[in-house]
This record gives sequence, C-alpha cells and structure tokens, in this order.
Amino acid sequence: MQKKRKVFLWVILLCLIIFGIWSYSLFSRKHESAANLKADITINAADLYNQYALNEADADKKFLNKIIMVKGKISEATNNGKAQSFLLDKISAGGVSCQMSADEEKKYAAIPADSIIIIKGKCTGFLIDVNLVDCVMQ
Repeated sequence: MQKKRKVFLWVILLCLIIFGIWSYSLFSRKHESAANLKADITINAADLYNQYALNEADADKKFLNKIIMVKGKISEATNNGKAQSFLLDKISAGGVSCQMSADEEKKYAAIPADSIIIIKGKCTGFLIDVNLVDCVMQ
C-alpha cells in the first residue's frame, strides 16, 4: 500500500511540473502583431462591413481569425492613452474598427481624419463594427 501511495504522489508531482511548464510557456509568449504576417484577404472597408451586416454567420466563415488587409477612409481616430484606433468607412450604424498594435500606435497618432489608409490586422468578429486587432499600417 505504501508503494502505491509513493507512486501516486510522484505522478501528481510530475503532472504539476508539466502543467507549470506549459502555463509558463503559454503566458510568456510574445504577443504577435500582423506586421510580419501575410494577409489572407484584401478588401475595402465598406465591403467588409456590408458583408457582416448582411450575413454575420457567412462573413465569420470567411473572415474570422484571418489576417485582413483593408482599405478605407478614416472616419474617427481615437487614443485612450493605452491604444490608438481608427474607425474606417463609418456607415450610419458602424464601420471597421482597427485597433493598432501597441508598438505601432505612436507612429499613427497624427494621421488626420478623412485620410485614406490601408491597414492589416486580425479579424475578431462583429459587434456594432467589424473589429480588427493588432493592426499595422501598410
């Protein structure tokens, strides 16, 4: 009985060590921007928004979690102190919201509204706007 207990404790200890190593590697991984990734899809901001507005489920199949290069006119530019973001081609209800990558945000703080830009980022879905994160300007 004593031998089974020791084996059981060693198995538990080994599982805890493996879980600890896995957790550390997962949480210490560097966050990746879209800068070095190839765009899966290139599309105009208005077309991207319209596809989501017409059928969100179909648009998710095409765009969700993909790297998208989008071209559009800046309707709004905001900086909340932590992140720079642009809203492209705002239609009455929404547009394409692009949150810039943390290492990129200071470069683009002075871009005026009504500028036409090309941004590459990862699509995270649709709320009121189509949301792209970890964006970089092309």
